[in-house]
Amino acid sequence: MLKIDETLLRVLGAVPVFSGVGRLELIALLAHATRVQKTADQLFFDEDEEGQTFFVFITGSAVIERRTSSGWQPLSDLRPGETFGEMAIVDGGKRSARVRATSDAIALMFQKNDIDLSIEAAITIYRNIARILSKRLRHYNEKL
Repeated sequence: MLKIDETLLRVLGAVPVFSGVGRLELIALLAHATRVQKTADQLFFDEDEEGQTFFVFITGSAVIERRTSSGWQPLSDLRPGETFGEMAIVDGGKRSARVRATSDAIALMFQKNDIDLSIEAAITIYRNIARILSKRLRHYNEKL
């Protein structure tokens, strides 16, 4: 079970996906979160897998990659505090990319069902996810 302390609450409270989520809701979410540890080249998840979870990247390094005709194309490097896997919990679709650790890495995994337990927290989290995904889309559009 994940040890919940003030430092963890403070760190996660600063993660954009949890912006506006109350302290009690955040504690409840953390009580259900799973700590996931990977070594270099291990996958947090693979492209085209079913997904009912999203992750908050805590430490280490990892890359988001998408399969192309010429191999795996890096899309983005993950930094602590960033989230990944959100699209699958919003639309219920398969993973659009894979996330691979490039060094020892730790992330916290959150289940869609646990997020949906609190209507207030779910509304806030899904609104924040919409903002995050919109920001990413704008960023990629500017690159085109």
